[in-house]
Amino acid sequence: GILKWDDLVQRHLPKFRLSDANDAALVTLRDLLSHRTGVKGHDLLWYHAPWPIDETLERVEHLPLEYPFRGGFDYNSIMYMAAGRAISASKNEPWERLM
Repeated sequence: GILKWDDLVQRHLPKFRLSDANDAALVTLRDLLSHRTGVKGHDLLWYHAPWPIDETLERVEHLPLEYPFRGGFDYNSIMYMAAGRAISASKNEPWERLM
C-alpha cells in the first residue's frame, strides 16, 4: 500500500528528470514499467558504466525523447532502475536490502 501504479515518480524521486520538464512531471511508476516515457534504451549509458546508478538516472534528462510521452513503447532498463530507486526511497531502505 506504499506505492501505487499511478504515483508520480517525482513524488518518490524528486530529482527525476526527462529532457522535457512537463513530461517528467507527469511520469508515473506505470509509465516507467510500461516503457512509455519516450526515452529509448541507451544501454551504453548504464551497461558497464564507471558511475553509479544514481548518476545514470541524473544523465537521463540529457537524453532526447525519441517519441512523444506515452506515445509508444521502447524497452528501457534505465526506467526500471528509476522504479527500483522509487521503491527504495518509499521504504527508506537500500534496494539491495529490499531484494
